[in-house]
Amino acid sequence: MLLVLWDEALAVVHISHPWGLELATLQDVERWRVELFAKLTVLEAARGGRFPIVICVDGMTIRPSVAQEYGRVARSYGERFASGIARYSRKPNGVGQIITVAAMKEGYRANLFESKSDAVAHAHAVSDGHISTTRSR
Repeated sequence: MLLVLWDEALAVVHISHPWGLELATLQDVERWRVELFAKLTVLEAARGGRFPIVICVDGMTIRPSVAQEYGRVARSYGERFASGIARYSRKPNGVGQIITVAAMKEGYRANLFESKSDAVAHAHAVSDGHISTTRSR
């Protein structure tokens, strides 16, 4: 089950994926999107708008065949819900490369960090306007 929680201490929404989550088909991506959007919509209503989002990608796999669709979904939830967004992985695997390529194809930076604290700092910097955009130039 996808965990999407407001972290009061860090003032971010933290998303973590169940260990072993594999987005291998378009149907997998759609199920993930539906669950993620439903949970983010609840937080959007509770928080009264957009918020910084930090995502742990440890333990998930994104197959190259669905990377483009993953990128579209990531862009859409980022644009709708996020005032700032960053991902992190403490245990790098191939998912970081897939995310980076998918983000680049959508015209965005991957905003992928090696620690949760760096990801939180980036999400807040974007949210506070210290970093003007997550779009690549």
